[in-house]
Amino acid sequence: MRKALFLCLLLCITVGVPALSAYVGHRLTYLRMRKKPWQVNSLVAEQVRRWQCNETLAGAFELAGVPLDGVERCYYEPPDFHRVGWCCRDMPTPFVGYAPQPGEGVCGRINGLQFRCDHELIRPKPPGVCRIFVVGGSTAFGAGASSTQRTVAGYLQQQLQARKDADRMPGPGSAGNHERRHANTLWLFREVLRRSQTVEVITAATSGWTSTHERIFIENRLTELEPDLVISLSGHNDAFFGSFGKNVLWSRGFQDDYYFLLANSLLSCNFDAAFPADDPGKESGVDADVMARRLLHNVRLACAALEPTGAAYVWSLQPILAASRKPLTPRERKMAERARQERLLPVYQAFRQELGRFQRQGFLFLDLTDVFDHLDGQTEVFIDGCHFGDRGNDLIARALADRILAEEPPSRTKASLSGDAP
Repeated sequence: MRKALFLCLLLCITVGVPALSAYVGHRLTYLRMRKKPWQVNSLVAEQVRRWQCNETLAGAFELAGVPLDGVERCYYEPPDFHRVGWCCRDMPTPFVGYAPQPGEGVCGRINGLQFRCDHELIRPKPPGVCRIFVVGGSTAFGAGASSTQRTVAGYLQQQLQARKDADRMPGPGSAGNHERRHANTLWLFREVLRRSQTVEVITAATSGWTSTHERIFIENRLTELEPDLVISLSGHNDAFFGSFGKNVLWSRGFQDDYYFLLANSLLSCNFDAAFPADDPGKESGVDADVMARRLLHNVRLACAALEPTGAAYVWSLQPILAASRKPLTPRERKMAERARQERLLPVYQAFRQELGRFQRQGFLFLDLTDVFDHLDGQTEVFIDGCHFGDRGNDLIARALADRILAEEPPSRTKASLSGDAP
């Protein structure tokens, strides 16, 4: 009898305990999988780590599992990618949801008004200053730029100031017939620029912003800062989010989702409650025409907000890999395959049609998808599907300066650009 009991006990220990452990582990894993991400502390901690890692270009590529080989050729001088900003440290911000957190960081200085700018804006604006803002998403913010001076806004300031100092500003009546529409819409801005002593171009953009964020920021922030010109470098995010069924007039951005995760983690852990997970603005599908109408809605309202200030408004369609006719390098071809942007091309065409027809005094639509077409298949420009190193930002800034000032007709502008360092 004792021998039988001993054998049963031994069997329970050697077989039953592992089997029970496996069952408990399975149930815990099953229950963990059924939980929302914010109900599992380890998942929340991992998201925080990933968010912090995404602040640098090196970290973003590591998270994506993509090698950085060849990306250094998108720059005039190879940078330290651990010191190149990608997604700035943002913070919850009134009305627009989120914007860069003031202070020093990988992306350089973010001033007290949440602009990527190395100084505080003087208010009221000093005499002799021409003040320009560049709004948009991560491309306009300068994700991938090696410094604030090498963002699109930084290079544009250098271009406009240099042309003024060299007395290369177009005079009255200098534009030909092909540019009369440009001259009519931007005449007042050109006069301000010609008479000013200092050009100030400020990055007022944030990664992930759509035209809705831009419009609200223009209405609620920029109109009080005495702008002479506002430039939207935009289009990709409206098309990208819309292609996933998001209504850009009523939806959360990536950063909003991150804050949503943190808030739900706090509520779930402490109060056994959480906000609903569903995005209230998500639709089953959004066609290109609807996306274009929503974009035009935001552009109309931005124009109306800027009209009392006398500022001109230039809306420029940003370059993306799929829309560019640039001969691609082998690395750029790999990035194009990864990005799979073909679905965005009908949306881009709808944007061109809607904004090409839209006319308002002080408004100009520019299609910048051709600015790299003259480059060869050995010159690297695209970091990924829609971001650029210093060379790409420089070329975009030159194209903006050329076309806003209408020094040359658009058909010739791309031939005048150079891929060499200034």
